Amino acid sequence: MLVCRVQYECARPFLSWLVRPLAWPSTLYLVIALCVLMQSSHVQAQCIIQGTLSCNVYNTCFDRYCPCTGADNYFISYGRKYCDRFLNETGWSAAGKQWRDKTLLCLQKSIAAKLSLQSPTTCDCREMKEFAFQTHINCYTQNTASVCKLPIADWRKIVSIVDTADVIDSYGAKQVLATLKICISDYSSEVTADIKAKWNEAKTKLSSFISN
Repeated sequence: MLVCRVQYECARPFLSWLVRPLAWPSTLYLVIALCVLMQSSHVQAQCIIQGTLSCNVYNTCFDRYCPCTGADNYFISYGRKYCDRFLNETGWSAAGKQWRDKTLLCLQKSIAAKLSLQSPTTCDCREMKEFAFQTHINCYTQNTASVCKLPIADWRKIVSIVDTADVIDSYGAKQVLATLKICISDYSSEVTADIKAKWNEAKTKLSSFISN
């Protein structure tokens, strides 16, 4: 429940009426309505994803309105962690930097659109985690900035950023495999032979790992 906090000095004139709801004047109802509207605007402001890249939304919005723990704590243990790592990493190619920036915004906007700000207690942490991982595939392979079009130096950088444990768990392995399949299917003719060979090698290894 969202609670409107009114400073004591401002609220003092109305406190004597709180025990007599039927006697509340219209002015008090107006104050309450304005407080609710202000609180609602504050909530929306915390969850607005703008063009300026930032990782704060994972704490101020996502984790606040969908608090999760343990293995399903995607927003902090995975989303925020990798947002920070990718933004702090330097040495991207021009294409790599564009892909990174557009991917981070895509991921955040997708989650913000899915998240319920009115009923945080009804958030299904497992469902939200699965949804977030599914958005990775779509955001990684956007037509305007696809990971499939990056030079091999950027691929190496991505691999160095991501923890091995997050690549080989069931969520990570499946999203990487799905991304590789899109690259092989849609972009094989646009990359060099060595990149295509690495894609196929990684696809074979991941497919075998998942099937086992």
